Amino acid sequence: MEYVEEAIANSIAGKELKKVVKKDISIPEIFNKALSEDKNLKVQFYKLTPGKQREYAEHIGNAKREITQQNRLEKCSVMIKQGIGLYDKYKNC
Repeated sequence: MEYVEEAIANSIAGKELKKVVKKDISIPEIFNKALSEDKNLKVQFYKLTPGKQREYAEHIGNAKREITQQNRLEKCSVMIKQGIGLYDKYKNC
């Protein structure tokens, strides 16, 4: 009951919770190098929504070994150039 009263008091006082949005996209070094070398890849990557950019950056960066990162980069670069999101193939199933 205390929470309800507190929520009512906060609402009357005009207090609101604001959604925190992550804006920074941490691009791994190997991916950043590929973006600087391939201009088409860079253009297509930045045409994607920030959420899709983050998905690709995290997918490539989360690999522990450099070989795995390189393999993921090669596979993902084709999808990026086509404008496809990493998880788009699972939508509309």
